[in-house]
Amino acid sequence: MARVLVVDDEPTLLATLRFNLEREGYEVIVAADGAEALMLAEQEQPDLVLLDLMLPGMHGFEICRALRKRTSIPIVILTARTEEVDRVVGLELGADDLKPKEFDLLVILMRNRGQVLTREQLLLRVWRYESLGSSRTVDVHIARLRQKIEEDPDRPVRIVTTRGAGYRFEA
Repeated sequence: MARVLVVDDEPTLLATLRFNLEREGYEVIVAADGAEALMLAEQEQPDLVLLDLMLPGMHGFEICRALRKRTSIPIVILTARTEEVDRVVGLELGADDLKPKEFDLLVILMRNRGQVLTREQLLLRVWRYESLGSSRTVDVHIARLRQKIEEDPDRPVRIVTTRGAGYRFEA
């Protein structure tokens, strides 16, 4: 079971994220501040960190920087702030940019963990078309995702190719 560390000081949002992630089959660990987040990340070794920027005591950027020094865990920043400078700083500190289609692709793969999905199935589910797109679109997006979430993108262990069939997500 994939483990997600959710870091947010807003109890309602934390409960909502936890509920939805657990409903999808993920183990969820929660932290309400930076110190707790860093401790839990080290102890629990999550597969993904969802990180709010505005936290008491330690800003999300500081947490991101500290996590990136210790690990290559994918980090997705959650924030209500819309300034582009926040996004740029987050990316420079090591947060991952899961672009909308890449994120959609990752969600579909994770929801079907362990199942092989063909390129055609992924085209239909993510891009919502069958014959208009090239299956190469899927390959390019898979390669980009691997760059962001695999320790060694040339030897993927999370998004695995099943030769002649398609892709599957392994946690």
